[in-house]
Amino acid sequence: LKERLCATRVQKAQCRIFFEASAQPATFRSLKSAEKVCAVVARVAPSEAGGSSRSAEISEEAMAKWVAQLDGWASAIRTWRTFNGLGEEGDYSMTFKVTCRRAGTRFAHLASQSLAVAVASALTDLLGWQAQVRRPEFEVRFLLSDAEVIVDIPLLIQAAVRTGGGELASAGLAAPVAWALARSAELVPGDRVLDPMCGKAIVLVEAALTWHTCEYLGLDLDVEQLRGAACNTELAIGSGARIDLLRGDACRLPLPD
Repeated sequence: LKERLCATRVQKAQCRIFFEASAQPATFRSLKSAEKVCAVVARVAPSEAGGSSRSAEISEEAMAKWVAQLDGWASAIRTWRTFNGLGEEGDYSMTFKVTCRRAGTRFAHLASQSLAVAVASALTDLLGWQAQVRRPEFEVRFLLSDAEVIVDIPLLIQAAVRTGGGELASAGLAAPVAWALARSAELVPGDRVLDPMCGKAIVLVEAALTWHTCEYLGLDLDVEQLRGAACNTELAIGSGARIDLLRGDACRLPLPD
């Protein structure tokens, strides 16, 4: 991080690394785990979460109100917009979803799903955003543990959200996971990408929606999987990407060396 992003105030806490950096968004996108980079809205000790209420007694509604009133929202959203090339704030109501994860015993009385709903409602009321579970523009993560409480926003969004591409017609690998796998390939324009066991082509579709100047080839032995892949690839082909599908054995590729 210090070498590639000129990061400062680097701190490792459990499985997370916190830092500050003024590098351009393109530099962040070059990281193999770029999808994990988040803008921190708040990071506090458990005793500080919820304001003046004691964490062992605080209600879901009180905790949600505390989250919505955090001072870090404006800065985090400004960073998110910059990373996604959205410029200055528009007049439209942004769509979002809330993911809540709880670990340890300190907040055991709070149900993760109910808390996520309460936070979404509080953010809608206070900031005017629109809660939307499927294909939102951005995600708000609320992470509670016995060690610390974090509210953050993943900075990079999937291309399908940016283009309004629609929904995958045939379910398979989770789209966010497929998108992360595609990013790890560090594709450049003109690359040819082969998925020898493509299944329903979720990885190829997510890759093509972001890097539509590459060529993609999916191979699978299962006819049913290829039928699903054919439906899914229509989503990416509509954006100008090229995806071809072949039936074949990954151990005996029907391709020249």
